[in-house]
Formats: sequence, structure tokens, C-alpha cells
Amino acid sequence: SSDGRPVADPVEQVLHSGTMIGLANSTSLRTKTGEMRLIADAAAPIKYPDGNTHGVVVVFRDVTDEYALRHTLIQSDKLRVAGVLAGGMAHEFNNALAIISGAVEAIKSDGLQDREHTRHFSMIEQAIKRSSSLTNRLLAIGRRSDVTLAPIDLLTVVEHAVEVISRTTDRTVRITLDCTLETDERTVNGDASAFESVFINLGLNSIQSIDGPGKIDVSLQSSGPPPGLDTDETRFVKVIWKDSGGGIKRENHDKIFEPFFTTKADTGGSGLGLSIIQSTVLAYAGKIEMESAPGQGTTFKIYLPITDQLPDTVAITTFDEHVPMNGKILIVDDEPSFLALLSEFLSGCGYQTFAAVNGNEALEIFTRHKDELDVVILDLNMPNISGAELAHRFHLEQPRCKIIVSSGYARSDTDVTTPIGDVYMKKPYELRELANAIARLLPNTTRDQ
Repeated sequence: SSDGRPVADPVEQVLHSGTMIGLANSTSLRTKTGEMRLIADAAAPIKYPDGNTHGVVVVFRDVTDEYALRHTLIQSDKLRVAGVLAGGMAHEFNNALAIISGAVEAIKSDGLQDREHTRHFSMIEQAIKRSSSLTNRLLAIGRRSDVTLAPIDLLTVVEHAVEVISRTTDRTVRITLDCTLETDERTVNGDASAFESVFINLGLNSIQSIDGPGKIDVSLQSSGPPPGLDTDETRFVKVIWKDSGGGIKRENHDKIFEPFFTTKADTGGSGLGLSIIQSTVLAYAGKIEMESAPGQGTTFKIYLPITDQLPDTVAITTFDEHVPMNGKILIVDDEPSFLALLSEFLSGCGYQTFAAVNGNEALEIFTRHKDELDVVILDLNMPNISGAELAHRFHLEQPRCKIIVSSGYARSDTDVTTPIGDVYMKKPYELRELANAIARLLPNTTRDQ
């Protein structure tokens, strides 16, 4: 199998069951040269007229290149989606920056009352949160990921996709989202990034089909198994995605999920979007259906099996700003302004702080104070010595010291998928989030009053 464990002998399985069997898609075969190749295979019994099995025929098919091509196509489509969204994102960021610029000027001017200060600061916070949300969504679209299984709230995924589509495409298209399901009725096993790409792709298809004012109605409903799906699962969540676009001709209904089939070649359509949507849904034991007619819009129905597990929740420990904290923290960041901001804030919370603007300074300070430091806050993307390397060295020298790593963008998938430190924080984050993270790492460091 893909994790190195041997799979059951297909010949023995067929001889025992008397029926045809196949291997899972993640099965690997080691060649004589030691190379690992992905294979798809089937084994079937050879039966004589008396009905007894007298042998087994096994067919192996090397699908390594096929899987590699599919992965390349998926990444290509992610880049296409990101490109489509880029223009809308530029507009959104310009609006956010205009809010920030105007609010800062107003705060700096004379004669403002405290209430006006608060109002303008709130405007800045909301603009930053909106911008941060968009960058996180775009980074999730472009991130390379294998098929993973974890319980996720499908409503949250759909909400994120609708947010991106609403704010980065034609705003004359009205999008509604309806869901009355409880969390345990809409939790599925899957990968949030993969499903988000599914719904963003559906949204982009709808926007292109509408081509002007119109509407998209999205809803989540409970369902039984969809017709034609061979499954033992009995409980499904159904996502209905309905648009008011031009619809799809009957002769194209059987072709829309085929790779490279497109009716939009003249406008840059790749013909990959719906094919990848279908392959993603199938990879998670689901099914997608389509209903459409010219002039009547298009409706997609996506069925996914519900899991009994619920999305992970973390017990929250929060700091009390009125209770002084006690501990020593090293802050490492190559942005001096941000470094000063963190130092000032954490000192105000009661912590003793040390500041380093690069890896060499951080190593010097850590070497001198490693036996007394409680937490190190590291930026991942620094010149010379990366935050990941520093975190590794600090952990080897003083395993007791907790490490918080943060970044506005990780340079490689390894930076964020390989466990580094105790906590990862995506910039921009609220200072209260940082304080809460430290409080969870150091639950018994309040200073005696």
C-alpha cells in the first residue's frame, strides 16, 4: 500500500471468495530495480463448467504516469482559478487599503474624540480581517495536497468558497446560501482545501454561464444514498448549486465531465474544471449529478457521506489582560516595526522579552538565556538562517522551551506540513490570539498578586 504495508494476496482472495476483486488506487509495486510504481489491478477466477475455481487471472496496469499527469492537471487548474480571481482580488485590496489609509489619516489629525478614535480603529481592523481572509482562501486554492481524510464542517467550506466568489467576481450576480442542518448532519471526511476548490470552480462556471446580472442559490440538505452509487453508507449531505445561467445543451450532458471538453475555448476555458470536480467528489466516496437545459440554468447536486466524527475542537485557554503574566520570551522577526510591536505588547502583558532581528542575533541570545527562556516566537521566512532551522536547533538545545512559528506565507509546502514548533500562527494575527497561544503553552505563569 502507499504507506509501505503489504497488501493481501489477490490470488488468495479470489480463490477464497470465488469472485473478481481489485486493489485500492494507492497500491504500489516495487520493481526489480527498487523503483516504486503505482498500479491498478484486477484478479478474476477461472471457472470450469462444474462451477469450481481452477485458477486465477491477474491483470496489472502501471498507472504511475497517469496519476502524475492527473496531479499536474489539478495543479494547472488551481493556477487557472487563481488567475481568474486575481483581478477581483486587486480591486478588493485597493478598497481595503483605501479604508486603512483614510482611517489612519483621520486618527493622526487633531481634534478627534476617543469615540471617533475607536470607530476608525474598528474600520482598520475590519479591513485587515477582510484582506487576510482573502489571502488565506487564495493560498488554500494553490496549495499542493494529497488526498487526506479528516472530519470537516462542509458548511464552513461552502461559506468560504461563496465569500471568495462574491468578492472577486461579478457583483451583479447575487449568491444565497441556505442551511438548517446541525453540525453532525453536515460533517464529512475529506480535505477542506480540495472541497473549497470544488465549490469555487462551480461558482466560476456559474458566473461565466450567467454573464451578467443573475443569481446562484446554494443549499445544504440531508439525503440518503444517491441513485446509482454503490455504497454501504446511509446518511449523506447534499449540496445543491443552482444558477440562472444559459444552461447546457442536451447533447453536451454526457461530455461535461470529460477532461478537456469545453464550450468556452474562445474565452480561455481549459475543460478541466468539471472533470477535476468530479474526480475529487469520487475520491471521497461521493457523487455529482447535473440537471440543465438551455435557457433554464444549471443545477449541480453533490452527495457526500456523513461521518460520525466531528471537526476537531481545541480547549481554549485565554489570558486575562488584568492579570500580569510571568515568563521570558525571545522574539525573532526580520521586520523591525513588527518586532517592536510584539515586544511592547508582551512586555505590557508582564512578560520579560528579548528581541532579535535576524538568526545570528537569535542564536546569541538563545545561547545566553536558554535555561531561563519559556517561549521563542519565530518568523519562518528570514534570510540567512530560516525560522525552521532555528526552531530545530533551539529544540535540540532546550526541549523545554516552547516555540511559536509564524509567517505571512510559507516558502514551501514542507514549511507548513512538517511539524515545526508547538504552535503555528498565520500572519496577520491579532495580538490577543498570540497572548492566548502563549497562555495555552504556559498555563501556570501568572504572577502572584
